[in-house]
Amino acid sequence: MTGKDSATVVKMSETELLALLIDGATTPMVRERGWMLTTLLKQAGDLAAAQDRLDEADAYYFKALHLLLKVLHGEDAHDFPGFVPQVESLIEAIGAQTFPVETEALLMEHYETTGQFDRAQNALQAILQTEKDNPEARQFAVDFYERLLRHDPERLAG
Repeated sequence: MTGKDSATVVKMSETELLALLIDGATTPMVRERGWMLTTLLKQAGDLAAAQDRLDEADAYYFKALHLLLKVLHGEDAHDFPGFVPQVESLIEAIGAQTFPVETEALLMEHYETTGQFDRAQNALQAILQTEKDNPEARQFAVDFYERLLRHDPERLAG
């Protein structure tokens, strides 16, 4: 699909991957290509994990998770075809206790836009633990809570 092998794809930035997916494609095609590439990256991770190459497996899983979150961008993954891995299945596959700040930020955005505010807050707390002394992280938190204040209390409780 990308014309590159999996080892090359996993080393590419998400921006480079998205550029490959976008090249000559309509919006629905980009989403479908993203779904397929996410699925292939997850399968490559599963294969590496089965062969006890756990660091390599995690690299594939993280790449799949980041790509999926960027392709999702506010959509509910439950509306995707059954072959597309769910966000939670990729998180479970990684199995890490903590994630990099970039991953937590992508997860936070996903959880917030899909109304999973408790999970968004958990991701924010993980960011703040890592970035304790970062004023931008604190402002990021303030902005999040200001956005929450604009929501209907019933939606926040649900």
